[in-house]
Parts: sequence; C-alpha cells; structure tokens
Amino acid sequence: VVVNWKCLSEGLRTAEFNNLATMKNANFKMETLESSGITLPKEWKEGKEWSAEYKVNARINAGGAVKGSAAGTVKINSKIVSMNDTVKVPGGEFDAARVDSTILMDLNMKGRKIPTRDITMKVWYAPEIGIVKQEVTSQFGNEKIEYVGTE
Repeated sequence: VVVNWKCLSEGLRTAEFNNLATMKNANFKMETLESSGITLPKEWKEGKEWSAEYKVNARINAGGAVKGSAAGTVKINSKIVSMNDTVKVPGGEFDAARVDSTILMDLNMKGRKIPTRDITMKVWYAPEIGIVKQEVTSQFGNEKIEYVGTE
C-alpha cells in the first residue's frame, strides 16, 4: 500500500482518499480527483476537531445491490476524544490518543444518489509507534486492525 501525504501548516493530509476498501459485504476502488482539509492535525489536544474532503470517482460493489461506477465526495470529520486511553493489543499495552471519525459518502451513480449510512472509525495512536488499533463500523460490515509488534 502506498499513501501520498501533503504537509500543511495545520497538519498532514493524505493526498488520496483510501483508494481501496474491502469489507465483508462490499468493496470500493476510488480515484481521488481533489482533496482539501487535514487528515492529522499538527497540534493534538482532547476535544480538537478537523475535517478532510475528497472529490472521487469510484468503482463500487456493495453486496450485489449496488455495482458500477460512481462520482461524488467523501468527507471525514474527526475529533480527538481522549489523549490517554490504555489499549491492549497483541503487540502490547499502550497509552494512546483516540481519534473518532465519521466518514460521509455522497456518491451518485447514473444521476442517482447511492444510499449510504455514515461509516464510523475509532483509531488509537501511540507515541513512537503510530496506529496500534483501528475499528471501523459501517453498513457493509465491521473491521478491526490491531498492532502485533515488531519482529
């Protein structure tokens, strides 16, 4: 996986929205046309909020109910809800900051809005490690990623 980042005075932004997502009952392949906002802020404190927005073209297969090409926007609203969560994962126990995000997809296929519910994501960031845990909940299924340590 290759991710391109942009350095901004307010923080960092991934130049592209996650260009490939595979969940239990769906998959998306997206091409980012434009991006704005930030993905990770420069300054971290509890209660801090920010957003990023992506103009995209997409190939979608959502459980067989929706399949084809779409275009629109993806907006991610994020907030630091804790700076000191204790997280236990296979790679150890960490004091981590927890960021909660809501992903809003506004996509149209053949002139019709694709009905989607918000996708929620919780991500825990540990100092000197990075992401140690991530949980994603959506209408297409739930995913969890956990840090397992280094070899």
